[in-house]
Amino acid sequence: MFSQAEDSVSNIHKRWALTKLNPSTTKVSFVITCCAFTALVILINAYVSGVGFDNLPYLLYYVVVGNIALFALTYLDYMLLKGTSLSKLSKVFHVSAFSYLIWLLTLGIGMLAPNLINNDGPAAAAATNSSYLLEGLLFVAGFRVCMFKSVFGARFIRAILVGLVAPFTIVFFFMPLQFLPELFTNPVALGYGLVLLGMGILWVIMADRAGRPEIRSTFEVLQAFLAAWTEKDGTRFERIAEEKADEKPVSTFMMKFSLDKNNGYSLVVPEVHPGPFLSVGGSNLPYVLYNAFSGRAMVLHGVSDHALNIPSKEELDKYIRGLKSAKKISSHSRCSRPVRIEDGHCSVTGIRFDNVCMLILSMSPKGMEDVPYSVLSQLTHYSKKIGFDSLLLIDSHNAMGVSLDGQQTEQLLRTAERCLDKLVTAAEYPFRAGYANIRDIPLGASFQDDLGESGLAMLALCIDNKWNLLGWADSNNMKNGLREELLKRLTSQDHHMVEICTSDTHGTSGKRTRNGYFALGELSKEDEIIDAFQALSLRAKESAESSSLELYSAISSVKVMGSKQLDEYSSALDRSMRVTKVFLCALAVTFVSMILMT
Repeated sequence: MFSQAEDSVSNIHKRWALTKLNPSTTKVSFVITCCAFTALVILINAYVSGVGFDNLPYLLYYVVVGNIALFALTYLDYMLLKGTSLSKLSKVFHVSAFSYLIWLLTLGIGMLAPNLINNDGPAAAAATNSSYLLEGLLFVAGFRVCMFKSVFGARFIRAILVGLVAPFTIVFFFMPLQFLPELFTNPVALGYGLVLLGMGILWVIMADRAGRPEIRSTFEVLQAFLAAWTEKDGTRFERIAEEKADEKPVSTFMMKFSLDKNNGYSLVVPEVHPGPFLSVGGSNLPYVLYNAFSGRAMVLHGVSDHALNIPSKEELDKYIRGLKSAKKISSHSRCSRPVRIEDGHCSVTGIRFDNVCMLILSMSPKGMEDVPYSVLSQLTHYSKKIGFDSLLLIDSHNAMGVSLDGQQTEQLLRTAERCLDKLVTAAEYPFRAGYANIRDIPLGASFQDDLGESGLAMLALCIDNKWNLLGWADSNNMKNGLREELLKRLTSQDHHMVEICTSDTHGTSGKRTRNGYFALGELSKEDEIIDAFQALSLRAKESAESSSLELYSAISSVKVMGSKQLDEYSSALDRSMRVTKVFLCALAVTFVSMILMT
């Protein structure tokens, strides 16, 4: 189940990555729009209407007035789209930038192509250029219809009408009236233009229905995603996801270190997964849990994947309330020294608390995606077979990578079993425990958007007079190689860096990157991260006291997205992309034919 969900998520992310094709800021779109429109006005007046460059004041007047009118038309688009799901002036400018570029390229390519083939004189050239102007107009109108329906969520007829307004207004106001009859009476140009417009309208119908019957409207999902990703409004996507979600019991393990003098702190291992993405459902789950434990917790990544995403804030609140029913499973005052077994890229670190064992899995610096559920199932069975009552399996999530293949999964299993074999006979000792989070140290470092709201934390365990440190970052993964540098720099004669784990938070997503987020170390400086962990280790050791471990378990019945829902989104996007590819091929053939025939 989990590997299939992971494949679907990877496929969805690959498709949604196409949304990064728009300009990065409104300013960039503004500049592109102005430049393309200015060039378009010059070409219309100089080469289509026949004014030429002899009357520069006239041409300059049209450029200035044209750009003023451009802003008025862009704002008119915005007003006409008021009430649609993503009606923002910035997005209207993005559409304008592409629209006028398409029109400019159509006219420009059309003007150049005949000159390379023949030279029939200025009059014939002007007539031909007017054909390309009309074809470009209708091409742009079709593109605008596609955008206003698919991205903005305008109703079908409204998208068509708004799509036609600005292009036709430009032609009627910026081309001498005596040329208009000639422009619209060329049957070949009009035919090609209407074909391009019709292709845009037909694509809207077919692409939106491509996900049926599982997904009623592909565009509805796209708009909900964009609202969450760009506007931080996840309500629409949460409604869609919750309708398709299934309720199931999920467990949460809490390892509470009780102290003699101070409040304790906990390692929290939820079965649910942080996600799906910024502002939706349980994306910021680690920080929500961190707050629920009053900032005295590390929220670790258990063995789970996006099939166990919580779909809405309401279900997330329900999950948190379920933690109040937690029951104590066992209590322990002794533990083993940490044991680390490495085999190739596989690294498994374990600590034993009597009949309870905690294993931390890593594939750094090669990296890996979420650990498959089969690993937890097989290791739980093996641990019970050799005498452990409880196994807490942690996915360290500390290097970027891809999903494990069968051979890598088997290698990780064998490495973990060897670690369990060593732990089952390991000597145990009383221990002292200390904890520090980023609030406990004077922080000179300025961390960036690669770190979540919970920051960094450190757990220090003094076992048999030797300090052992477990670091934690509220981030979605780590830059490859950072874990190795941290282990090297934070290990000394008097203490040992056991492992560095991340929470896999999705509260830092929504970035214009290939992955949709920044892993820790991609923005924040490596030296500042290391300095912060060093300060945390000192503070954690200073706060250490004699301690015992209490293991709690809570069962919450909540809705999770499930692999079926993710598979449906993935399938709908695949079918929509196939439709789009067919239309793009047909568009390319039509465009080339249009250039050659008109």
